[in-house]
Amino acid sequence: MMKREQRKYLADKFGDLANLAAAGLIFGQVVARQVFSWVVAAIGLLIVIVLYLLGFILVKKGGSDD
Repeated sequence: MMKREQRKYLADKFGDLANLAAAGLIFGQVVARQVFSWVVAAIGLLIVIVLYLLGFILVKKGGSDD
């Protein structure tokens, strides 16, 4: 079982990964000199949402500090 500090740290890293996914898959298309792909943007947004949700669940997970 993970301790509270470990869950907070892992949740923070999920947030960092979500930011990188947004930068690479969504914002990267804006600066690229190619046609904007809504499919890639939607996949990027979905990845961002999933990663932030995982981080949120880790932080809100109850239980004792093992």
